[in-house]
Amino acid sequence: MKDSKEFDDTFLARWLDGSLSPDELRAFEQSEDYVLYAKIARESSHLKPPSWNKQASWENIEQATTKKGRRIALKPILYMAAASLALLLAAIFLFQDDSMQEYATLVKEKRNIELPDGSKVSLNAASNIRFEENSFLKDRRIQLEGEAFFEVEKGSSFIVETAQGQVEVLGTSFNVLARNQYFQVQCYTGKVGVESKASNKNSILEAGDRIAYTADRITNQTRLKEALEQPAWKGGHSVFIDADIQEVLDELARQYEIDIQTDRSTIFSGRFNGGFPHTNLNTALEIICRAIQYEYTIDGKLVRLSEKK
Repeated sequence: MKDSKEFDDTFLARWLDGSLSPDELRAFEQSEDYVLYAKIARESSHLKPPSWNKQASWENIEQATTKKGRRIALKPILYMAAASLALLLAAIFLFQDDSMQEYATLVKEKRNIELPDGSKVSLNAASNIRFEENSFLKDRRIQLEGEAFFEVEKGSSFIVETAQGQVEVLGTSFNVLARNQYFQVQCYTGKVGVESKASNKNSILEAGDRIAYTADRITNQTRLKEALEQPAWKGGHSVFIDADIQEVLDELARQYEIDIQTDRSTIFSGRFNGGFPHTNLNTALEIICRAIQYEYTIDGKLVRLSEKK
């Protein structure tokens, strides 16, 4: 197979310009380096250079390089240099981005991930994590949107960052829920440190401790009577303690991939304590509606809630 280095000095520029002959293009596509160059070119297609007048620029360059009636042929050289520079810059962006790993789930989906240090993450529905794979063993830091359960191997500090605050541990298991302005952390084993951006307060949780924040305050802090090994959602149930009803309905929509309509003027304003299964929508709706004195109708993926008459 022919290596791309065997082509003449202008082939990269002519390839980017689309002026390779059919035979040259075919030979290049069969070379060992083609896949790499094609990937770089593809990833660089979104880069937007500043606008410029190409014809005027060439005229200025050619005038500046004309001496005693002799014109130095710089245009092909500069063209090749520009093409090479574009590929180089694209390669830098490409390989920098390659170190960022991202895992995400859709609605109704859950996913288990093993991190480079052996720690494990379980993602609840409609959630995602991101981390720098190349530096993770030195700096165990993860960005989370949504909800995830972490089982952290002992070692250096392990930090979960969210828009609402962060959680720091050395080796333990804990659950983090960070959606909109709601931030909840529950510790299952070991200890975790929780820093909320809303309250500017640091808290230390031990096994069985749970703390929840809204935009400006701590809404709930409890110690469970029985030590649990994992959050309820990993076993196929969502459980809520002193929760806003909208939080409950949002989670119901994520777990069943449905749209929920309610009469906003009369929606239940109390706190919800209870849970629902992820395997039967009718059962889930009956539990929730019984607690808030509502009734429901299902029309495909649309669920309507209204006060009982």
